[in-house]
Amino acid sequence: MALRYRKHLAQSDPDPLLRFDLSEQEVLDVVIRAVVDAADNTHPLAPPGAAGQRAYQAGVAVLRELLFARGWKKDERSGVARTVHPERGLAIIVAVGNEYTGMPGTDEDFTTKWPKGSCALTGERYVAEGFDAVDESFPVSPTVEGTWEVWYLAHRRAEDRVFVEVSKPGRLDERDFPVDWLDRIILEPLDLSGAVDIDIDSDGDDHGGPEVPVVPK
Repeated sequence: MALRYRKHLAQSDPDPLLRFDLSEQEVLDVVIRAVVDAADNTHPLAPPGAAGQRAYQAGVAVLRELLFARGWKKDERSGVARTVHPERGLAIIVAVGNEYTGMPGTDEDFTTKWPKGSCALTGERYVAEGFDAVDESFPVSPTVEGTWEVWYLAHRRAEDRVFVEVSKPGRLDERDFPVDWLDRIILEPLDLSGAVDIDIDSDGDDHGGPEVPVVPK
């Protein structure tokens, strides 16, 4: 079962994924399985990085398929693909993790495989919606502004398993990698025995949008 780790210590919690309206089985067997299947079904003649891109796109899309029916929405300001719950101020970002993903007791070493910009942490502001956004017969309500509480759904494929966690960083380091983890929810690895091992950690998998080159004048 999913366990919450904070500062290396397991915390008692009946189901730490409830706040995200998710179960461990849904994360592993629906979202992460879709990530794996998308990578495995990449055309053999596709360009480098295609498997990672397909995996990332599938992860975001399938997570949203699950959560949109439960009141979640998408927010893609600043080119970051967030799946968000405006009333709770929660945002989930799908990302490939490094070699310490899904391993308890590695708070100092765990991060994402690729650096993230400040808008992929907590810098982006949001406005919580009122009843008027649901039913126009309600009077316009005052807006409530805040910053997203960002959590990463991080995954790492290693041989016949995928290691997975849902975790909240405290800051970005000088290289823009999320660090200082405030909370880590570590799931049981997804068993891929018999599956073909495709690299889903290659370039271009989870950068959140196209990179635009800057041409010097």
